[in-house]
Amino acid sequence: MQSKFLLSCILIFLIQACASGDVVDRLKSEGELFQNAQSYLEQKNYLMAIEQLSLLESRFPFGLYANEVKLQLIYAHYQNSDFTISALHAERFIRFNLDHPQLDYAYFVKAMAKYSEYQASASSLLKRGPEGFDQTAGQAAFANFQQLLAVFPNTQYKVQAQAKMRILKENFAAYDNRIAIFYLKSQNYIAAINRANYVLENFPGSQQQADALSVLILANKGLGNEEQAQHALGLLKQYFPAHKSLVLGEFSTPFVEEKRLWLQLLTLGFFS
Repeated sequence: MQSKFLLSCILIFLIQACASGDVVDRLKSEGELFQNAQSYLEQKNYLMAIEQLSLLESRFPFGLYANEVKLQLIYAHYQNSDFTISALHAERFIRFNLDHPQLDYAYFVKAMAKYSEYQASASSLLKRGPEGFDQTAGQAAFANFQQLLAVFPNTQYKVQAQAKMRILKENFAAYDNRIAIFYLKSQNYIAAINRANYVLENFPGSQQQADALSVLILANKGLGNEEQAQHALGLLKQYFPAHKSLVLGEFSTPFVEEKRLWLQLLTLGFFS
């Protein structure tokens, strides 16, 4: 009887020892993976960091570093220019961590991912021409920045978000002006006027308003609407006296060198 009791105690001890060893090994494995990931992040080796962080997330979804791993995956994918994946990770983090103290960071990187995607489109724009340039990513970025500021009005990323939104608005206006100029050169004066008026109405304070007024002057002259052309010219002289179209107070079209013009419009903030 005593031998059976002793054997049972030994078995329980061995089981507990094995279980304890598994826990120690598990913690050691999780910690090593996390430290490896931190090392790769410090080295800016984002591809290897993503590999280690992804392994951590799959093996230890509820581990000691679970939320930190998720945030670092957002960051690492963004730094690796995986903007779509970074935004998806950010969206997932937002959905399941509504009370996390760094939730505003996820909102911010989600917006920045779309903003960077929009910037990356610039090279293909210059190859195929601005008329086919897709504004979707930029519009999504703007909406995401708006959402960040609505949910976290005092976020530490407020100044950066507002600066990016100003750049986006300037580029949206530049794009619409470019389309207006395209219509102007095609002698589609009504469409040119409508697009220029859109810029004036929707982008108050934009640097692009002067070019929109220049389009209105030329398009109305093309239609023989001299009174409307003079009204637009009066506004241009009043609010933008130093504009390139005004030489000694006289109006001269600023839309001669098309390629140079589009580059000038584009670089108002697109590559900032």
